[in-house]
Amino acid sequence: MIEIAASAGLFILLWIVLGNTLFKPYIRLIEEREARTMGDEKRAGEAARETERISNEIKEELRQAALHGIKIRDSHVAEAKAEANQVTEHASNVAAKELTAARKEIAKLVAEARDQINQDAQQVAGAMLDRLLTGSGSQPLH
Repeated sequence: MIEIAASAGLFILLWIVLGNTLFKPYIRLIEEREARTMGDEKRAGEAARETERISNEIKEELRQAALHGIKIRDSHVAEAKAEANQVTEHASNVAAKELTAARKEIAKLVAEARDQINQDAQQVAGAMLDRLLTGSGSQPLH
């Protein structure tokens, strides 16, 4: 019985010594490593979520910038079309005025030419009539 008690005492003493010098530091090391690993995993998860959030913000900012660029482009296109329409309308008005002036000038020249033709025809007719009446029809008209 003493032998069992001595063996039990030695076992308990060995357990206390090994527990304090070997097992507790080993268990503490494993717990610290697990805490560090869990902390690293937690920080990695937080970093991944933060990266995703920043990525989404950047995508939204890019989308907003693209929309803003489209609005600016559309504004410039509308301004250019309006300016082109003004230039075209002005050129059309100038061309219409010049066409009207040219038509008036042509009508005036046609009227003057008709008057001149009528005057020349009357002079020729008068000269022919004078020659017929005076009897000098064989002379050429100049």
